[in-house]
Amino acid sequence: MPKGFTTRLSERLAILSKLSVREARPVDVLQQQTALVTPGGYNMRMMGDGRVRLEKALQTPSPSIDIMMESAACAYGPNCVGVLLTGMLTDGVSGMKAIKNAGGVTIAQDESSSFIFGMNKAAIEAGVVDAVAPAPKIALAISDALSSSWALLRNTRVTQSLLQY
Repeated sequence: MPKGFTTRLSERLAILSKLSVREARPVDVLQQQTALVTPGGYNMRMMGDGRVRLEKALQTPSPSIDIMMESAACAYGPNCVGVLLTGMLTDGVSGMKAIKNAGGVTIAQDESSSFIFGMNKAAIEAGVVDAVAPAPKIALAISDALSSSWALLRNTRVTQSLLQY
């Protein structure tokens, strides 16, 4: 996402969301009820102490969801939930794999509600997605992933097949 676009995106999401949404800054610490958007031209890494680290992006696409998800998986392990929405290319597959391998939960937007069924499709086809949901049900899928009932499902291996919302 180019510089400038992420500023407008975070402003738009702030209007539509009940959460506080803004672009991340180099001094940010993760907070409840706050969503951070990685600025265009940067990558964001999650640190185990709750801080985020912004790095100038040297690759395309940028920001890279793989870099952020891989760092989140490392920092938060089984407490991590990864969500891939509509998007081009295959960025996100290795990040979702890292989250899944760390014991976290992975969710992808379904084809019917995707503007571009690319990133999410690649993750589904790679077998690194636990649940697929239409855009209006992503919040429910996240809520379920954070619930104790999901932990029970994960522990009993019932989730070997893809959950559909």
